[in-house]
Amino acid sequence: MSGWIKLHRKVTKSPMYRQLNSKQRDVMMTVLLLANHESNTWEFRGEIYEVQPGQFITSLDSLKEHCASDVTTQNIRTALLKLEKHGFLTNESTKKNRLITVVNWGIYQGCAEPTNKGTNRQPTNNQQTGNNQLTTNKNDKEVNKEEEEEAAYARVIDYYQRNIGFMAPLQYEYVIDWLKTFEADVLMYAIRLAVDRGAPKWAYVNRTLEAWHRDGAKTLEDCKALTVQFENKNESKGRGRVEERKAPQLDLYVPTEEEVKFLENINKRRSEAGNS
Repeated sequence: MSGWIKLHRKVTKSPMYRQLNSKQRDVMMTVLLLANHESNTWEFRGEIYEVQPGQFITSLDSLKEHCASDVTTQNIRTALLKLEKHGFLTNESTKKNRLITVVNWGIYQGCAEPTNKGTNRQPTNNQQTGNNQLTTNKNDKEVNKEEEEEAAYARVIDYYQRNIGFMAPLQYEYVIDWLKTFEADVLMYAIRLAVDRGAPKWAYVNRTLEAWHRDGAKTLEDCKALTVQFENKNESKGRGRVEERKAPQLDLYVPTEEEVKFLENINKRRSEAGNS
């Protein structure tokens, strides 16, 4: 196998990468280097397999041969499990071998866009300078946008894991989707509310975000205002429930005129009986 792979510097800021130890990072790099760049026919242990871009057929022993000498088979098992939990790869194993697929391979390792080198072999100096300037500016904007999105994503993941705990692979996808609707500060505010309210779970965070989105919130200030309204409403309901639980006030009994005369007669007879 020959050629090269793309590896962006922003991988060092990835929450997943920062949680991997050196041996697990070695396994991660080995997986990237062994994955097929294009559809290919793969021969493994005498059998022919057809694999797609980002896939390859291997075994624990084969991976061990490509990793550093201090990486054990158990290290590889642990690394694959951790990478799978983070949604970096899928790992389908049988008794003979295993199929590893790098998730989102096409996004990060796709072919570069065609250029005009073939159709415009001899541009003038001015044209070449102008084209280069436009391309550089466009690329800079794209890189800056990617870096901003990655930084926002990393902030949310890091904040969640520091305050709540481990995040499942599917929850990473939820974060990506919500960042298309809200800024990172909104997601972090929802996480803080979940912790403060004694419900440190992603389900609570997600329901909170859904409620804000349903109520038309756009900014962090919108979400804070809706939160205050919700808390005031609940507080008002709480006061009503307390009043309902209070013991009812009993009215004082007032006897009728006939009842008063009757009681006076009874008392008079008792008095006369006592004197005789």
